Amino acid sequence: MPTRGRTPRCGPLDSRDARSWAWAAWTALVLVGLFLSSLSAAAEYRVFRVNVTLARAGDDPSRGPDYFLAGGAVDGLRVGQRMEIYRDEVVLDPVTEREHAIRRPVGEIVLISVDATAAIARRTKLVSQHSAPLLRHHAVMIGDVAVPVAEVETGESAEPGAATPVQAALTLELPSSILFDLDSAELKSAAAAELSGVEDALHQYPDHHLIVEGHTCDLGSRAHNEKLSLARARSVASFLSGRFGVPVDRMTVVGYGPNRPANPSSSVDARARNRRVELRFVTPPVSYVSR
Repeated sequence: MPTRGRTPRCGPLDSRDARSWAWAAWTALVLVGLFLSSLSAAAEYRVFRVNVTLARAGDDPSRGPDYFLAGGAVDGLRVGQRMEIYRDEVVLDPVTEREHAIRRPVGEIVLISVDATAAIARRTKLVSQHSAPLLRHHAVMIGDVAVPVAEVETGESAEPGAATPVQAALTLELPSSILFDLDSAELKSAAAAELSGVEDALHQYPDHHLIVEGHTCDLGSRAHNEKLSLARARSVASFLSGRFGVPVDRMTVVGYGPNRPANPSSSVDARARNRRVELRFVTPPVSYVSR
């Protein structure tokens, strides 16, 4: 006799239902990935470098990393522009056992410095582990894709889609020969007098963000020069923070090495000019303080 209250077993039916549900969930996931990919098909830029500690002018734990994008003013990017970050991943279909490429949302960044072919950004938002449990690393990483957020142009004189010219309000060029000894990132005693002239610019542009850029000539290895230029820029930023009280979250430190010469010639005078530190005062994005 059958026992009352016992649910009959469905046998193979349970297996088919489970596979059907898995297939439906997988299809939905792929469609969402394709939809996100289609949104960014118009313009996207790769994160090619992340400065986690070297880009900091101090030990402020609240300051996040700097992200370097392979795109700049020639692409229409501008300071203050918001961008969504996505990650391309290859996942395995549990039913067909085939691999599929999908694009997962990671967060948002905002551009704080834009040159002709490169840009620097700060993170403003990350997706949570609760909302994106399948994301492997909840952080912006090298290789992630940055997609500009569509913004509505305002003002009668603005043309739809027109890019705002990116220019620093003020750029100060300081020769490395005055600031540092050969192949050194330690400021010379004479550097204090040279850097004291920056105080007037700090008062003149109190609401501007300061980009501290280190540059070298092309003598020596590229890796060594990039490391040296970054160390020199950090020394200058630390001096400005200690001497004039410039907040560390007002500064971004970058080491370009020989990659951006002021004079592309290989003459002695040209190489001497290329060994420099530049201080660029740029208008900060509105959302910068709430990153």
